[in-house]
Amino acid sequence: IENTIDEITTVSLKPFAPLLNDASCTVILNGITDTLGNAIASALEYSYNTVPLYYSSKTYMDRFNSGAGWWQPDGSGSTTGILGSETQFGYNSSVFVPGVSMNSNGRKSGSLRYGWDPDASSSFLRLHNAGDPSDIALDTSNVLQVYVYSDGSGNQFSISLYEYLNGSLTEDIIEVLAWEELNWMGWKLIEWDLSDPEQVGTWLSGDQTMDGDEYFLDGFLMKPGQDSDMSGRVYFDDLRIVTKAEGDPPMNSAPVITALPDITIENGDNFYFYVEFSDNNENDIHQITATTDTSSVIATIYGHTPGSVVNIEYEPFIGETNIIVTVNDFGLGELADTVQFLLTIQGDLFLDEKPIPDKFSLGHAYPNPFNPVITIPFTIERLRNISILIFDIGGHLVKTLTQNETISPGNYQRVWNGTNNLGQTISSGTYFIQISSNHNIFHQKITYIK
Repeated sequence: IENTIDEITTVSLKPFAPLLNDASCTVILNGITDTLGNAIASALEYSYNTVPLYYSSKTYMDRFNSGAGWWQPDGSGSTTGILGSETQFGYNSSVFVPGVSMNSNGRKSGSLRYGWDPDASSSFLRLHNAGDPSDIALDTSNVLQVYVYSDGSGNQFSISLYEYLNGSLTEDIIEVLAWEELNWMGWKLIEWDLSDPEQVGTWLSGDQTMDGDEYFLDGFLMKPGQDSDMSGRVYFDDLRIVTKAEGDPPMNSAPVITALPDITIENGDNFYFYVEFSDNNENDIHQITATTDTSSVIATIYGHTPGSVVNIEYEPFIGETNIIVTVNDFGLGELADTVQFLLTIQGDLFLDEKPIPDKFSLGHAYPNPFNPVITIPFTIERLRNISILIFDIGGHLVKTLTQNETISPGNYQRVWNGTNNLGQTISSGTYFIQISSNHNIFHQKITYIK
């Protein structure tokens, strides 16, 4: 995934399939160009080694896709010396850890914009959590991880945990991770082995010793570093507890697709189907592919998780086509499962033809409310340039289905899959279809539900 922030571009890479343990690896990047198309002189090559460990378990505390009880920084009494107008926590749908799934729809990260007050005697920022993540009990056998997208500002970052002993807060109250200097650009996995005394930092604790029997998340901390930037933005993703084990990971199992029956439809009918499959390895990443043996029949896939939709477009076509569906498993061994079924489209291409419409119009989109796709019918009485746009309730452009497309007279329909122009799934709510040609404009209200 490529991200450009403040005119600095980072490229984040994460393998779909797990890497072998205790191995030497090389990444080679070819064909990188500047904005004028000038290619780099030679490929970029990076070598690294993997450790002789694998993750035997992962428990996600927060995926940063929606509200999880994070306060605004100025809501904490520990926060001081910030510029309130420049300091804000929220969520971002364009910067997130890659490789979590084949489908990026709905993925987000936590976004912290900050600004230090140059007139303050000292500055400190505490991003406190009072939601579900703070209810998860940890102990010194745990390893805590979070991905941090640093801005290279030189400021300091830490994780803070409440410390309990026999059900009560200890005198230290909070222990923190040894401070990390934000001296890199892009994503980095920050790890805190709670059993390692060398990883304990300084803040409230008097002895920097993990001598409690339970720990609960307090939040994230930031403070200025030496000659650090006065403002910036960092992102967080996939706060989790992990367990590591030595040796080779368990054998991978292949996904199993639920069989799909043969289907017969009438020419002109809309057709889509759901791909249901199971996998004993719940953390594996999957990719769905759907192919047909007929060039006139096109399959479009929306998602790569169980229950994802495959929409079939086929006009003009009468006859039979074999549809092959494969679910690839990017776990060790890259296993797969395949099913196929026969789609029969019956009718007459010519008998179904309708007379030329007598006006330009927008029909009733269906189904409404919808999830995941909605069909937008419209008619054109003469050769026209057509634009079909989707707006949210605030009037902001969400999706361009077509722009100034020249279309002949006839009856048409367009399918929208509920994604915006960045390919991300929209939020539940009210939206408006706008179809226009010259000064003729039609609107229709639709509702997307999850």
